[in-house]
Amino acid sequence: MIFHITDLPYGRGGSPLQNLIERGYSSTKLTALRCTADLDAGPIYSQEVLNLAGTAEEIFLRADALI
Repeated sequence: MIFHITDLPYGRGGSPLQNLIERGYSSTKLTALRCTADLDAGPIYSQEVLNLAGTAEEIFLRADALI
């Protein structure tokens, strides 16, 4: 299982957190999915709302708590 900080399939690929902040998003979903040969394309197990306020460290700590 892997985790991705976007509401997949939106936001597939690298630098998801930076891209969301640059585009003005204030929240996203932390997605748990199966790792497959295709990038960020496996079956989704769950998605939880993740607030994007604060520093990158604060965001990652909130994501860690959800994981």
